Amino acid sequence: MVVYAIAFLLWPLLGDPFIDRSINFLSNPQEVADYEQSLTAFSQLLAFGSPVFGAVSALWFGFAAGVYGAFAAVAMILLQSRMLGLLLPLGVYIVETIAAAIPVGPYAGLLYCLAPFALQQSPIAITVLPTVLLAVGVAAAWGWVFRHPRDLASLH
Repeated sequence: MVVYAIAFLLWPLLGDPFIDRSINFLSNPQEVADYEQSLTAFSQLLAFGSPVFGAVSALWFGFAAGVYGAFAAVAMILLQSRMLGLLLPLGVYIVETIAAAIPVGPYAGLLYCLAPFALQQSPIAITVLPTVLLAVGVAAAWGWVFRHPRDLASLH
């Protein structure tokens, strides 16, 4: 929410010193709004106002942080090495981004799904899919942990 407040509330009041509107062909406010809403997945939410964009973006980052935190926690329980458990989410993040981006495209990678504000122009449902699928996998791993606690040496 702090990033949203700076970008959408404070910065416009100060004026962006790096933009010279006299040389910008999109100086018509409606054209600027239309352009911003077509840029990337979550920018589509600007059509509903910047508070909606800020709230959904903050909720998305919170959800993604929770997924990666739960991933690290379950990995530390399932693996004998705590260090490997902490590094596994980062490894999956990097490998999946590369492996998915080559055959499918960047929108299938966790990197672009985590911060859907830059490189892609996809519907929101497609943009969030990789992290949602990761969340389902993490939830399944936690389900297994809760059903089989006696099978885990790390819990003894």
